[in-house]
Amino acid sequence: MHRVTIAEVAARAGVSTATVSRALSGRGPVSAEVNRRVRRVAADLGYQVNLIARALRNSRTDTVGMVVPSIGNPFFTSLVQSVEHILERDGKDLFLCDAQSDPRIEAKRLASLVARNVDGIIVSPTHGTESAAAVAATAGRLPLVQLDRFVDGTSTDWVGVDDIAAMRLVLDHLHAGGARSAAFIGPSRPTPRPNSGSAASGAAPVSWG
Repeated sequence: MHRVTIAEVAARAGVSTATVSRALSGRGPVSAEVNRRVRRVAADLGYQVNLIARALRNSRTDTVGMVVPSIGNPFFTSLVQSVEHILERDGKDLFLCDAQSDPRIEAKRLASLVARNVDGIIVSPTHGTESAAAVAATAGRLPLVQLDRFVDGTSTDWVGVDDIAAMRLVLDHLHAGGARSAAFIGPSRPTPRPNSGSAASGAAPVSWG
């Protein structure tokens, strides 16, 4: 099947290949009339941008990889939707990977995204310690941000909630409402956040004097 080239679009539209490139990329001065003509010709010929060539030329792919522990978890589904909406607004595409709550699969997904030359990676690690090697190695290759969860022993950017400050607000609210004792029930293997220390697992009683 013949692949329409930018030169063919330029010849049909009666402009230079540089003008076609500016019109289709939206970068650079092109009159409204020429822009409409170039886009109409490109559509008529079925021209498609060569993403690989553009990535090599611009040294970027306008893609971001994201790895989450489980796509089926509604919490991560919501995060993915929010991230994708922001990226779409900025003209970027999202490559989403499911780690299946397995650090070994997570490591493979991260390596795959690096091999595909994404511009950066967002990861919500599957484990507080076992994800460390893969996350650190990936961060050494590409810009990487940890989202919600954070892996001990790594030093990447992180976006999440300060658990200690959040819990202090909760307890202050309960205390102000007249409560004099409370109990916290958490996961058996909490994932630590930066500077949060090791959270206690199970049920932890709290009381005020």
